[in-house]
Amino acid sequence: IIFQMENLSVDVEKGLSFLSVEEKYTTPLLFGCTEGNCGTCKIDIIENPESLTPMEEQERRFLISIDAKPSERLACQCKINGDITIELADFGNDEIF
Repeated sequence: IIFQMENLSVDVEKGLSFLSVEEKYTTPLLFGCTEGNCGTCKIDIIENPESLTPMEEQERRFLISIDAKPSERLACQCKINGDITIELADFGNDEIF
């Protein structure tokens, strides 16, 4: 995983969840509910979105409800299956859900 804005790269094994990555390594990932209901863990996929597990309906509905960009995912809902570059989502002046 490459965290683009933080200039950080973390080597992880295939099939690991972002939650597991945060538990094993020091990363800038943030988590709230860990169930796909709050948006705290929203990430922007910069390169290789196909390296994540497919989006399920609950995540899709939630991202639509918060007007997320097509390149954004909820880290708590994904597993990593290859090289990927991400940025933590920019919430601007919005509060984290």
